[in-house]
Amino acid sequence: MPTSDLPPGASPRKKPRKQQHVISTEEGDMMETHSTDDEKSTAKSLSVKTEKRKSPPKEYIDEEGVRYVPVRPRPPITLLRHYRNPWKAAYHHFQRYSDVRVKEEKKAMLQEIANQKGVSCRAQGWKVHLCAAQLLQLTNLEHDVYERLTNLQEGIIPKKKAATDDDLHRINELIQGNMQRCKLVMDQISEARDSMLKVLDHKDRVLKLLNKNGTVKKVSKLKRKEKA
Repeated sequence: MPTSDLPPGASPRKKPRKQQHVISTEEGDMMETHSTDDEKSTAKSLSVKTEKRKSPPKEYIDEEGVRYVPVRPRPPITLLRHYRNPWKAAYHHFQRYSDVRVKEEKKAMLQEIANQKGVSCRAQGWKVHLCAAQLLQLTNLEHDVYERLTNLQEGIIPKKKAATDDDLHRINELIQGNMQRCKLVMDQISEARDSMLKVLDHKDRVLKLLNKNGTVKKVSKLKRKEKA
């Protein structure tokens, strides 16, 4: 067969086909009829979702005159909603003993302590004096309570001698117990105050060491101007 008789677009080695494949509309109809229910349901759900997105609920009034307002549901308030995991599970944990390194505390030298700001005021012990004054106020308050209880007891004793009463006897015992408590508190507070003030016995020696080792830099105004 000569090449001139071949239809356009056909290969010269192969014979042309007699029937060309034509897509008919019937096949499309058959595909639609043979489609499954799942495909239909998914298509319906997608269409419903798009309709919901397009048409949000609006306010409307019922036949009875009731007004319906759409309310947007708020999400529940939880602490976990703002929590974000940094995904560093082993960041604060150690798997080997070599991972742990003990930080050696640097021992402060006497010269470094002497050069600190306000170290002389701290060495004089103003905080200790303040605590001692507060303890003295507490002892004075307890002493006032003790004097009131003694006056009350002296007023109850003659009545007790005249007539024996269970209530008066009970009141006298309570007063006696409170007086013993006040005595014990006063003794303990005074003992704590005395032991606290014993810390300041070495104050003069500490101040001498600080003044000796502290480097005081006093530069006059003229030297500052010359340096500038």
